[in-house]
Amino acid sequence: MAPSNLGLRPLRPGHVPGAWRGPGALEAAGLLTAVGTDAVVRLERPSYNLEANPASRICNGPAIRRFNERLAEALADTLSAGEFPIVIGGDCSILLGCLAAAPGREPVGLVHVDGHSDFYHPGNYDSDSRLGSAAGLDLALATGRGEPLLADWCPSSEHSAQVAA
Repeated sequence: MAPSNLGLRPLRPGHVPGAWRGPGALEAAGLLTAVGTDAVVRLERPSYNLEANPASRICNGPAIRRFNERLAEALADTLSAGEFPIVIGGDCSILLGCLAAAPGREPVGLVHVDGHSDFYHPGNYDSDSRLGSAAGLDLALATGRGEPLLADWCPSSEHSAQVAA
């Protein structure tokens, strides 16, 4: 369970997105029983920061990277044990940690279902005009497009020519 809301922009000043509640709600509704598992790794919910960070043009950028590094480590351990992980998260920014766990386990496939493309990057929007939210950038970041803090560490960016969305 990866209860993150870090990749989301607040709906209004002072609002903290509640998407982090998604994994708990699905668990309470019986998801673990439905998929037949009792082995669960739960990451601690990260703190959401409403303030811009001078180190990033992406809302919660440094925290997103730290959270995804922890997620990648947990997934790598699960994969090394021969298990098939299912990751339930709160927002799309967790895609980066999921893909970062994949080196040496190729080929890697990704099925991404969302209400929009999640492919904003400096080539198709003005990244200086507003603070970006990783939930609208995640596929671009995963293919190495965008702010280096999040785009350059994910090993999947090496294979961006193999991406279809």
